[in-house]
Amino acid sequence: MLNVAVGMDYLISFGQDRDGGRGGFLLGIRAGYMISPFQGDWSMGELEVAGGPDLGLTGPYVRVMFGGGGIEP
Repeated sequence: MLNVAVGMDYLISFGQDRDGGRGGFLLGIRAGYMISPFQGDWSMGELEVAGGPDLGLTGPYVRVMFGGGGIEP
């Protein structure tokens, strides 16, 4: 699998502590494209399975992320 993507994160700061560190809510977004250079075959043990669907995990995606984060000086 190959993954070509771009992303961005943003920290919504809740203030600063005595040492100058900041913490808060973290938002992020990623957009990309998954590429599968090889096509998988259906098999059971050493036997090939006839008539199995062609699967490929290839295509575009968008991922939205959220959580907590902080920056320490």
